[in-house]
Amino acid sequence: MWSSCNGNASNNSSVDHSETIHHELNILEGDGLLGSEEAQPIQSKPEPPLLKDLMVQCLSCEKWRLIHSMQKYEIIREKEIYAPFVCDDASEWKPYMSCDVPEDETTCDIWAIDVPSIPCPPTGWKREVHFRREGSTRFADVYYYFALSIKKKIIVRSIEDVKKFLNDHPEYIREGVNPSRFSFKMPKPLDENYVKKRTRPAKLTLDAEGDHRESQHG
Repeated sequence: MWSSCNGNASNNSSVDHSETIHHELNILEGDGLLGSEEAQPIQSKPEPPLLKDLMVQCLSCEKWRLIHSMQKYEIIREKEIYAPFVCDDASEWKPYMSCDVPEDETTCDIWAIDVPSIPCPPTGWKREVHFRREGSTRFADVYYYFALSIKKKIIVRSIEDVKKFLNDHPEYIREGVNPSRFSFKMPKPLDENYVKKRTRPAKLTLDAEGDHRESQHG
């Protein structure tokens, strides 16, 4: 999911970790952060933010560590509940990493907290999260595409799409592809004002004297 920071990852340590319920919008110890820098505006409309940095919090020291690739990030995210990330795990790509090493820094302006335990995509598939512009009624769109497809680009945007695709192409089921390997849960922006809140339209009601008046329902 997402949060906002001022260019230094240490600012993220202020995130409230009191909610440790297994719920897509709550934060588990060691949850991942998706960071982005705001794209430069083109004409009157700014471009949506682009994903730049991936970070995971150490269970032991609570420092945030940059993850060098999406593939490694997805593996850490999938195992988060039963094998939480610790700084020593990062020594795989950053020698001598430990809890004694200062927290990693980042220049990202916008952050999102990711959902834990999302399965790694099936072989040949890639999961992408496209963030919308600030002020949109939805924060992001999640979809998968089959990276090994040569003839035509295969994209699925929902579990229903996945089931339909597998029904039309049962050969992928025999290769181990099934709907449980797909998750369309989107990250959550820590800046609650990033997404435009939906409001119900006002509707007419009768007051005590029988006159019409508008009432707003939130």
